[in-house]
Amino acid sequence: MAYFYGILKGDSKKEITRCGTRKSGIKSIIACEGGIGIEVEIKHDDIRNDDFIRIKYIPWNFKEQSNIEETIIFEESVKKIKEIF
Repeated sequence: MAYFYGILKGDSKKEITRCGTRKSGIKSIIACEGGIGIEVEIKHDDIRNDDFIRIKYIPWNFKEQSNIEETIIFEESVKKIKEIF
């Protein structure tokens, strides 16, 4: 059963959706020709009974070698995020 949901839209008029379970999580990568991408991942932790979001820069090679290092820019539990807002 779906627990996580994702939507992606490119140059077509249609959006695509993807689902993830508590066990599988869900991950998306969006990148550009400039050699950098953003990876967003959401996973469930059964021990802590919470979901965790991680966003990071990643190197992405299209036409040239990227000098970007994989860097986590945000990582937090959903419970903690809800406390802030």
